[in-house]
Amino acid sequence: MSLANHDPANRRGAAARARSPDLQRRLEVATRTLAAVVGGYAATALITALLARHLPMARAEATMTATLASFGIYAAVLMTAFAVRRTATALVGLGATVALLGAALWLSFQLGGRA
Repeated sequence: MSLANHDPANRRGAAARARSPDLQRRLEVATRTLAAVVGGYAATALITALLARHLPMARAEATMTATLASFGIYAAVLMTAFAVRRTATALVGLGATVALLGAALWLSFQLGGRA
């Protein structure tokens, strides 16, 4: 029997390696949660602003309709962040969505959409 099997430092290393997949999974869930909450809020706010500016109805009605729709939109974005297979896909997808929506809203302001 070798001394390596009885070395406490060696056993701690094995225990740390055994916990590493669990820690990795927790970090993935935390990353997805943070991305879903922050990115989802940003995407929902941008979609709501775009809807409120461009729905073909009175300004107050368009704002109310967009605000009511935002609850469903936010829920869909949150679920999508956890539905994709890879965390990187969720991050890139949310980032691209926010960038495109931000550009669309900026363009809407520049072109003089309904104020």
